[in-house]
Amino acid sequence: EISFKPFEPEHYIVGKLKQFFADCEWKFDHKFKSDIQLLKDSIELAIAEQQIEVQAKATSRLGDVFEEHGDFDKAITQYDEAISLNPDLYESLYRKYSLLERMGRLEEVSDALTNFVETKNRVRPELQSTSFPE
Repeated sequence: EISFKPFEPEHYIVGKLKQFFADCEWKFDHKFKSDIQLLKDSIELAIAEQQIEVQAKATSRLGDVFEEHGDFDKAITQYDEAISLNPDLYESLYRKYSLLERMGRLEEVSDALTNFVETKNRVRPELQSTSFPE
């Protein structure tokens, strides 16, 4: 938390703001690295125990972390890997579609949306009349 006292010099306020934002950036970077390590550990454990579904979901969550951090290409790579591990993981198909649309990669959006809708309807036919996320 940051606070200022009345009549503090401008250079002091600027210094406090710089320190505050540096602290925020460090905390964000530290959390990002911690999240990545936790997910990588989960993936390694899933591989060791041959739990493909767990590995696929952890890989997809790693894509989410990269997306939150703004590394969209790495996020797409993780979503693709998760989908290759478990082609029925329609959540990853949705996230990939959504991110491609956000990135403006319109030539890929249509196929990604079709893959998501077809997979969701096949895996969860009872949800055909609902929107995603449920």
